[in-house]
Amino acid sequence: MADKLVALIRGINVGRAKRVAMADLRSLVESFGYKDVRTLLNSGNLIFSARATPTDEAASRIENGLSAQLGVPARVTVISAVELAAIADNNPLLDVAHDASRLLVTVLRNPDDRARLASLEQQDWTPEVLVVKDRVAYLWCPHGILASRLPAAIQRVLGDGATTRNWATIVKLHNLTLRPNRLDSKRLVYCTWAIVAASQMIKAASHRATPQHVLRGTASATGAPSKRNASRCEAVVSMITLIATQLLGADVRTNLPTPSVSI
Repeated sequence: MADKLVALIRGINVGRAKRVAMADLRSLVESFGYKDVRTLLNSGNLIFSARATPTDEAASRIENGLSAQLGVPARVTVISAVELAAIADNNPLLDVAHDASRLLVTVLRNPDDRARLASLEQQDWTPEVLVVKDRVAYLWCPHGILASRLPAAIQRVLGDGATTRNWATIVKLHNLTLRPNRLDSKRLVYCTWAIVAASQMIKAASHRATPQHVLRGTASATGAPSKRNASRCEAVVSMITLIATQLLGADVRTNLPTPSVSI
């Protein structure tokens, strides 16, 4: 099953520099074979699905593509949807911050760089607040981003080894990762067939007809129920559901309605 990943691109579409159209960005990422590519806002936020792809490998591919194909050099940080969920669920400043636009989350490209922020954590930033957890730093800037000392301090330490989003963007990204993947037409056809076939297997269990007879359209409508056939049908249904789930990349029951088949 494909994993959902989130790419955060640093410093694009800020002023007139490093302009990238989101349609071009989506096309670039799709050209790498990644699926269900979506963008959020115009600041370089991507959600996509990839099978067995390490996050650092995906980051390098997108980074190289931006430079080589779109002519825009930019650092890219990729995290999993699971990591993003942890970032959203474990924010320690929600009781302090009252403005999502002034609550920032800085995501480290290299988690080991957290140690480099230790000296900043020990300083008194009142009325601002800095908390570092795992691979992220949470920044509360009550007087606004431009008046805050924290972003500049982190920039001096990490350079382009981190990228920052406000809390509102983080929440929107997290919510997008919770949505089911969009289905392409081929997978929709395959999964619809699988569910219909599974329903017919269950119907066959009510008679003496074998599953093969049902698929060939030669099942008899008479006869007493057969436990042997019921067991066979349950096995076939399980197999078909598994195949359909693999094709969808998600549980078929959450993506498609069951066809109306009389059982």
